[in-house]
Amino acid sequence: MPFWSRKKLIDYDLKTLDLGRLWRLQASLMAKLLLVNKELVRRYTGLLETTHGLANMEDSHKVFADSAASLNKLNVSLEDELARSVNQPK
Repeated sequence: MPFWSRKKLIDYDLKTLDLGRLWRLQASLMAKLLLVNKELVRRYTGLLETTHGLANMEDSHKVFADSAASLNKLNVSLEDELARSVNQPK
């Protein structure tokens, strides 16, 4: 069976997956979330640069900066957890 026609791991009932597959699913989801968060930080940073110095943008600027900072903190935790889970014996 070609790989593109196989059922994706995410589509299985989690109760039916063995620990190894659950571990791989968790690691892949953390990695994907990390990529998504990094893209969001990149976009927030772009918005911060674009809105810097514009009138009536102080509140928006604070929201963008707070969101980027929060995501950066989450990303540090995700990176640590992902490194820990990838480096532990299976």
